[in-house]
Amino acid sequence: MSNDTARTSLATWVVIAAALTATTGLGFVLVRSVPMALAPPSAARGRVFETARQPGVQATVKAGTVSVQRYLPAPAFALEGSQTLDPRLPPGPFTAELQVTIDPGPVRRARIGAEVQGGTLSIERRGTPLVTADAAAQAATVMSEPVYLPGRLVTFVYRFEANGGGPVRLHALWRPQHAQVDLPLPADGAPLLSSAADQGLVLVQRLNCVACHDAGEHERLLSVSPAPRLERVGERVRPGWIRSWLRDPGAVKRGATMPALFGPSPTPDHEQEIEDLVHLLVSFGGPMDPASAESDVELLDTGRLLYERVGCVACHGPDGTGGSTASHVSLGPLASKTTPDQLAAFLRDPVALRPSGRMPSLRLTELESASIASFLIQRDRQRWGTPEPHDFELDPQRVQRGRDVFAARGCADCHELGAPRPPIESTLSAPSLAALVGSRAGCLAEPPLPGVPDFHLDARQRSVIVAFLETLGRWAGSDVPHMELAATLDRLRCTACHVFHGAGGVTPEIDRFFTVTREADLGDEGRIPPDLSHVGARLNQSWLRAVLENGGVARPYMGARMPQYGADNVGRLGPLFADAAGIRGGVPDDGPGVDGEHAEIGRLLVGDGGFNCILCHSIAGRASANLPGPDLVQMVERLRWTFFSQWLHDPKQIRPGTRMPTFFSEGRSGLSPLDGVAADQIAAMWGYLSQGEFLPLPDGLGSTSGIAAYQIDVGDVPVVMRTFMSGVGTRAIACGYPQRIHCAFDAERCRLRMVWVGRFLNAAGSWAARGGSETDPEQEPVWIAADRDLFTGPAGETLVPRFRGYELDEQRRPIFIYDLYDGPTVYRVSEQPIPGHRGGEPSLSRRFVVEGPAGGTLRVASDDGDDRVVRLGDDGGAGFTLEVTW
Repeated sequence: MSNDTARTSLATWVVIAAALTATTGLGFVLVRSVPMALAPPSAARGRVFETARQPGVQATVKAGTVSVQRYLPAPAFALEGSQTLDPRLPPGPFTAELQVTIDPGPVRRARIGAEVQGGTLSIERRGTPLVTADAAAQAATVMSEPVYLPGRLVTFVYRFEANGGGPVRLHALWRPQHAQVDLPLPADGAPLLSSAADQGLVLVQRLNCVACHDAGEHERLLSVSPAPRLERVGERVRPGWIRSWLRDPGAVKRGATMPALFGPSPTPDHEQEIEDLVHLLVSFGGPMDPASAESDVELLDTGRLLYERVGCVACHGPDGTGGSTASHVSLGPLASKTTPDQLAAFLRDPVALRPSGRMPSLRLTELESASIASFLIQRDRQRWGTPEPHDFELDPQRVQRGRDVFAARGCADCHELGAPRPPIESTLSAPSLAALVGSRAGCLAEPPLPGVPDFHLDARQRSVIVAFLETLGRWAGSDVPHMELAATLDRLRCTACHVFHGAGGVTPEIDRFFTVTREADLGDEGRIPPDLSHVGARLNQSWLRAVLENGGVARPYMGARMPQYGADNVGRLGPLFADAAGIRGGVPDDGPGVDGEHAEIGRLLVGDGGFNCILCHSIAGRASANLPGPDLVQMVERLRWTFFSQWLHDPKQIRPGTRMPTFFSEGRSGLSPLDGVAADQIAAMWGYLSQGEFLPLPDGLGSTSGIAAYQIDVGDVPVVMRTFMSGVGTRAIACGYPQRIHCAFDAERCRLRMVWVGRFLNAAGSWAARGGSETDPEQEPVWIAADRDLFTGPAGETLVPRFRGYELDEQRRPIFIYDLYDGPTVYRVSEQPIPGHRGGEPSLSRRFVVEGPAGGTLRVASDDGDDRVVRLGDDGGAGFTLEVTW
């Protein structure tokens, strides 16, 4: 098509669009989308991506001689020196041009900017610079003057040049008209997996291709979907089901990731090998005892209710067969596979047998798991009938031959047998992933050759695997936070419940199953799992770990439960969320320090004489007067200060439709404390809530009169309390233990400072005076730390400490986590005080785990002055214990 023809075509479309504008209101869509889609490339000069505009981030990134194009989920990233924005790029200096398209909604004027670190940034609109920034080691925030935003999609170009000298960070921001704080720029809309190669990566992970094919230096990223463990599988699964599964897993359960080991059409010889494998697997604890095969009819209705409420429907659909969409995972014919008792045992801890985490734990009780199992088995019987009873007799010779088949067919590459059985060594030889580039043979053949594993791949799946393999050959590194996060969210099906930058979320098909567990008008916020966009900038890393790994709950009234996938599967998610939000996850955001007077003002503002937060929020375990909103005391534990401030300034700007009211307008409230200044009042409330679960209650919720009311005694569970203590400081963390041996940790200097024995604490000194007075134990301390640093460098040089928070172990004993900076070198320390007795006398053990550079050395002070040297091993770790006696 000539340029004249192109111009004529475009003019024609403009005329048509203008006519439609006057009659149907669709002209805007056509002008914006249709002509650009039909125009030749010459009509789209200056565009990085020849696609119609949509919200999202389209990036062109260059490093050295390599240039790549890709989508990012948001205009934000945080990278360390070894990380890149794309695996085809080498680590180090790079330039990035981000075309960021947003839908401003009703906002007509806003400042546009970013928080930037480790490079220079310019922001342009229509080729005109709006603002520039130059930030090296320290982060800087830069915002433009207010710009006009039309009532349609608008694009900004962010040009970033990383200097390669350290951490790199970009977090795009805007400040809408009348807003008092900067907010993340709303550029949602890019696909989670935006290219065929990205989709192929996830499929290669899911199929566990690296179990057979060597991945070299990319093993960590690709080896994330280990096969189910076969420990006592014969006790858990029926022989007939095992036989059908080995013959063709895809015919038993749609979407099965295990291949048909013998190809699409097993020969008679293959059938014999299958039978040998059946006998081998049944020998692992079997044959199954069918005595408990009947469902408990009294549990069926409860099981159905739980299946629909706790979240099973999100992955398996309303009927468990995969629903009406391929996005749901079929459960297969469970009644022909197992019994209610065995299924219930599996549901209580699925990750123990399926370490990939694809089937997570929903923290079911014994009764809940039995109810769901009975419901699922009974429903299968109604659908397909009662399975025929088996009469299986193990053949020892077939068991032995099965071991040989298990080794030769590669089963041993994928499956662990579990203790006490010795492993079977695989004898299968497969080419490396690198050798498969450009290949359409083996598993990728269409159709698969006889005897070759058949994964039932369709044409699209083959094409995305081929695309991934071709890209893999050009990888310059495999530490790509954005790609790893997107792959993890897709592999673990997080977006079946959660939205992430416009991707996923609860579908209309299953929306009705998401409910609350108590009567409360909480809207969608009370029943739908939260949006994960920018979650790394909203939540503290310690709380993300608590939710992902330890079942932490902020909304106990929500029917759907947060699945537990196992630390091996989600341990990196917290830092990855921070990276994707342009936040360095290891850097705390504790907020402003607040003195006792301001903390008291915060208490008044929270109470019924202030903003009356207690009307909708519980606090320190005390129920609210109205709605069961998240506990206020958890706010400081859960939220980063920046987000807490953003949220209170204007909740509806962050989450349109929220039930949370807006208390401030133009930076002020209608209440007189602190002259009504929003920023100061919000800081005061933060300071008040920072006192933790033993804080003085706000007015309207309880009485705080009488010194006895402030006595904190320790029962069977340890108590952890943030407070002020003389000799420890304003950031003291007091720890009370059932053994009546207590201690205080100084979070400012990151060290244990005091130990005492007897009663724990009476908080009257702090609370009765409404903040500011020290809270000290009634007893004299039995041990006070020497006034010297516990850790120094190898030559005695001072290390800079930074507190990262604390975690609780299974007995709810605190583990303090802090970093020690020796110039650019960082050591992560975990310290756990554990009370006990030595030689019949009370004592306290301090258990340390140190992580840092391999071979790194630290000097550790001791009470007797005999310092010790700790050297980190080849894995960058070391552990030791210090004993405190008196």
